[in-house]
Amino acid sequence: MRKGSLSSRLSALKAGRQEAEKLSSQGRTGKVSGTGAEERGKGEKGACKTTSGVFDSGEDYSFPFPGWEKVSDFVFRKTTIFNDLQPPVPGMELKKIYAVDQKDNQNQGPNKSPNQYREPNPAGPNKNLIFFDLETTGLSGGAGNIAFLAGVGFYSQGQFTLIQLFLQDYPGEREFLLELMKLMPESSVWVSYNGKSFDTSLLKTRLLMNGEQPVIGENLDLLYPSRRLWRTILPDCSLGTLEVEIFKKRRALDIPGSQIPDIYFNYLKNREASNLERVFAHHLEDIVSLLKLYNLLGEIFSGVENPEKIPVDPAGLGGLLLTIGERRAPRILEEGLSCGNRKCGLILADYYKRCGDRNTARGIWKQLWDEKTELIPGLELAKELEHRRGDYGQALRIVDTLLSGDFDFTVRIKEGLLHRRVRLNSKIDRNASEKNI
Repeated sequence: MRKGSLSSRLSALKAGRQEAEKLSSQGRTGKVSGTGAEERGKGEKGACKTTSGVFDSGEDYSFPFPGWEKVSDFVFRKTTIFNDLQPPVPGMELKKIYAVDQKDNQNQGPNKSPNQYREPNPAGPNKNLIFFDLETTGLSGGAGNIAFLAGVGFYSQGQFTLIQLFLQDYPGEREFLLELMKLMPESSVWVSYNGKSFDTSLLKTRLLMNGEQPVIGENLDLLYPSRRLWRTILPDCSLGTLEVEIFKKRRALDIPGSQIPDIYFNYLKNREASNLERVFAHHLEDIVSLLKLYNLLGEIFSGVENPEKIPVDPAGLGGLLLTIGERRAPRILEEGLSCGNRKCGLILADYYKRCGDRNTARGIWKQLWDEKTELIPGLELAKELEHRRGDYGQALRIVDTLLSGDFDFTVRIKEGLLHRRVRLNSKIDRNASEKNI
């Protein structure tokens, strides 16, 4: 078996337990030599006491970093206090946005009428907030992916307390998870970045595989609104990119997240700890940035004037605010449209259509259709002209333009347009016949 692998370590643990039981049995029959008992009692290098005996793996399990306290055989804990961080801002707007189904948040525009928005949870989003992040042995999902570093941050009594837990080796995973869950009660709100689909799912899986029932709190994943605000502006929406582009912060001596699993594996195999401190610092900075991002999003969504004038996609911001029925959303979209953001126009026209203001919606569709490059305005105008204005000739010209243009049709849309053209021609012929009578 490969040294450092899970199977090899579990085998060593089993062997250690068997030896401990043997020693215990010999002790009861008086067969343990004084010298051997004294050496083991002193804890010679390479021997770790476990809850069930001695884990004599021949490896050094000392922990070389200051500030970490031992919680159990393979679990260490460090607490860092920040006195200069802004507390989480009050912001019911954030709570409302997260209360909307995440699938709705990823649509191009709102899919609910103004009176159909889900009411938020009465508890404010800044009550019992837990900011958490995991470092894992892999960057994708899967039952074999294990969290080895966990961080939980919370604001209390004027200071931000950040607790990190480190899993020194695989046999301590259950204690590691149980210690982490003590810091994350179900009644709290778990704030994360991509935690809804990754970190929380991994926690559930690992708890189940260790015989524990997952008890998960409410999730507020900041990745979803961040994508809506910045995916058309920034190269990507990773937390590191947001730090550089939005917060204008560059970490000194940071380590890429993609290298972290290999650093941990190297530590397990060779006890090479030189890069672990950089991993701990990287992880701590992630959680601090999570708090700052939460506050920034709260200010943006609540309409607080931002002195930094941070750029956002008006279509993303306006669309999100529409999903919670925010009154200033149409104004934001109108300003975006006036600056040439055509997506703002599409969202705004759809909004007015759902509100029953079809005249305003039609005006926006006509404005967007002038260049004849947008599929949706053409489709909407053709339907409006046929069914509500009775202008079959103009509707037919739009349909012909759509069918002859370079538009990315689905099969269903193209079949619908062909059917509409036949129907419009039939209506035009029928009107001509009626005029001749």
